[in-house]
Amino acid sequence: MEATYELVIPGAFAHYLEGIHLLQTRDPQGDQEGAALLEAWDHATSRRGQTVLVIDFAQQGRGVLNYIREYADTVYLGGSDYTRSERTAATKVIERIVEINTRFRFDKAAAEEMAV
Repeated sequence: MEATYELVIPGAFAHYLEGIHLLQTRDPQGDQEGAALLEAWDHATSRRGQTVLVIDFAQQGRGVLNYIREYADTVYLGGSDYTRSERTAATKVIERIVEINTRFRFDKAAAEEMAV
């Protein structure tokens, strides 16, 4: 079963992620998902002002999405601590993560059904 999905991160949220301690110091602090996020970030591509992460669910992909979602929720709910463009970008990231998780569950169910 193919378990690789692209997460497109708008520029404003990508700049926020680049500014956080985890990516600034390049230190996952012994956290597997943090290490997986750094790995995905190192292999990210850019197109039209957006960062594209390739998320492989076989390699802690769901954990990486959850990790990014935590930061997106922080920005989205952070109010005046963040700019409007950062909050809007965080909303788009949350929507894309929900879409990827839904697509993964659908693909997994289809693969299991074909295996039977």
